[in-house]
Order: sequence, then C-alpha cells, then structure tokens
Amino acid sequence: MLNPKRIENALPHSDTATDTIQTPKGRKRNVQLIIRVTADEKDFINKKMEQFGTANFNTYARKMLIDGYVIHVDLTEFQTLAAEVNAIGTKVIHF
Repeated sequence: MLNPKRIENALPHSDTATDTIQTPKGRKRNVQLIIRVTADEKDFINKKMEQFGTANFNTYARKMLIDGYVIHVDLTEFQTLAAEVNAIGTKVIHF
C-alpha cells in the first residue's frame, strides 16, 4: 500500500495538480481522483453500471459525480410526530 506522505514528498511542490502529474499530450482529463469502497459497495456500483449500460467505471463515475444528485429528506417533523404518537400509545396502555 502506498504511503501518501512518501508520495507527497516524492513529487515536486506546485500549486496545481497538473504540474505534478505527467500526462500524455492531448489528454483532456489530467487530474486523477481516487476513492475507496468496500467489496459490497463495489458490487453495488457494478450493478448500477450494468443498469447504466457501461462497463467503463471512469465514464460512469464522471457522469454520476457531475450530473448525479443526492436527495436529503428532512424527517425531523415526522420523527417528532412519531415520538408523540408513541407517547400517547404508552399512556393508553398504562391507562
């Protein structure tokens, strides 16, 4: 496994990532992103890639990271309501 500090010290210091990475001439995408996943997450990603219709992870990841979206639903109001209903149910049982 690579040690990030060793890699950092091995590369010349620069303000931009493109200065420290040698890329083939004409390469449009010259910045690399690295992620870590579990085996289960990898299997899930592969299934999603099949649904998307691609076997190329770079294409799928780029598409999802740029065009995909995350939905965050705020359920605090429902959690409060559920707690109140639970309290009423507890009182009815003890009544």
